[in-house]
Amino acid sequence: MTGLTKILTTIFILQSVFGFACDCSPIKDHDKLIESSFNYYDQIFIGEIIEIDNELWIEVTEVFKGDLTQEQLLKTGFEGHSCSYHFGQKGFALFYGTVRTNEFFASICSPTRMFDKPYLYPPPLPESKPDPKVDKQRMVNYENTEKKRLEYEMEQLRIRKN
Repeated sequence: MTGLTKILTTIFILQSVFGFACDCSPIKDHDKLIESSFNYYDQIFIGEIIEIDNELWIEVTEVFKGDLTQEQLLKTGFEGHSCSYHFGQKGFALFYGTVRTNEFFASICSPTRMFDKPYLYPPPLPESKPDPKVDKQRMVNYENTEKKRLEYEMEQLRIRKN
């Protein structure tokens, strides 16, 4: 293999790896995240993912932004690329995204998340010298913080809606 071939092969591989990656820039200030998300996404609502005929659907329960109505049913959409949010479980969630032909689409970069796993930011890393009690307590604190963050976000969205 010649030098030029090696260089072109390397460029092709890097382009294919990075060309399909999803780049989510986290916003650490939660109030700024709420504001920018409210301004960016067309549809923001609370809904319940339910299963109908082996397909996942979202029943809208509360609308913060957009033209959806309460009790409206939306099919969960998946665009098939690395940035597409995969709705893999039933339950209540806070949704940020778009609706096309009665199908809801979200990006993994959006703050869309399930109520039972309201994780917006990555969990804390374990200590260099693992201590199960300490690590467990850190996870409990993390989960409580994320639940409070979700509750606060919904309160702020209700204020913005009015």
